[in-house]
Amino acid sequence: MPVEAERKSLNCKGCGAPIDYLAGEATLTCGYCGNTTMLATMGTILPVEKHFLLAPRIDRNGMEAGIRKWMGVGFFKPKDLPEKGVLSPPQGIVLPFWVVACRAYTQWSGQNRRTRTVGSGKHTRTETYYVPASGTFEDNHNWSIYARRGEEWFGIEALNPGAVKTAADWGGFFLNFGLGNETSQGMNLLQGATAFDIKAITEGMSIKNGQINQEQAEQEARGQITRFARATADGKVDTLSDCDTQISVDGTYLVHVPLWLWSYQYETKSFRLLLNGFTGQIIKGEHPVGKYDKLIVLLVVLLLVGGIVAVIVFAMTHRG
Repeated sequence: MPVEAERKSLNCKGCGAPIDYLAGEATLTCGYCGNTTMLATMGTILPVEKHFLLAPRIDRNGMEAGIRKWMGVGFFKPKDLPEKGVLSPPQGIVLPFWVVACRAYTQWSGQNRRTRTVGSGKHTRTETYYVPASGTFEDNHNWSIYARRGEEWFGIEALNPGAVKTAADWGGFFLNFGLGNETSQGMNLLQGATAFDIKAITEGMSIKNGQINQEQAEQEARGQITRFARATADGKVDTLSDCDTQISVDGTYLVHVPLWLWSYQYETKSFRLLLNGFTGQIIKGEHPVGKYDKLIVLLVVLLLVGGIVAVIVFAMTHRG
């Protein structure tokens, strides 16, 4: 059985009320006044001055309407999904994120593959060669780092760019080619955020303390942004040989974000959705693929294969 973390307590610097927390938690929010402190090394207690909240403002009816609309928009979704998708009661929680505002400058180099025709007549052939390529790009990020360890919440990785935002379930259909999936462009958790006010949180939503401090969050953000920049550079060249990213941090903020985890059933399978309780926006969603969409993809593949075979047969019969 897992060992339960030791329970501890300290008095709030703002109102004097006790703050109960678990060993390993590093950012503590008072449930009475909302004052937040950060436990640093050697037992030092530091105030968190840049503490913000995306106040919950979308009610259940608003979220349901947004979900039904999402079900009816886009490719590779069953036409009857908005009517036949059965929603289950959602789970609401307010989670802490460190948002690292920074600038990233990337230099990359590699090689692009090229082909050319050489020779003439019967000696004509195609050869492959490579040409050097290089470039630079800059990105401004408000990179989100989940402030807790050992917990996995569906979809929170899609708060940052590069993760899967819309996941299409093809039910084992092998000719899916990743169709129906959508990549996240990221969300700016500072947009619309206001000074943390515990009274603005919807009743019944629990608030989680953070388990990593600001320095750890900035270190993790640097690593994740570097990997994201390398993946971006890799898409610009056939063979990437070198990629260097320099990151300049402009500010780091603790933001509590209201999230709603929904699930729904379509036919015999369950699917999940993660919604931003401030905007109502779907951070990540799963959906089934319609039967007719699978049939269309199969027919297109068969037509392509048939066309290729016909070209090969024609070329062989007319050789010489």
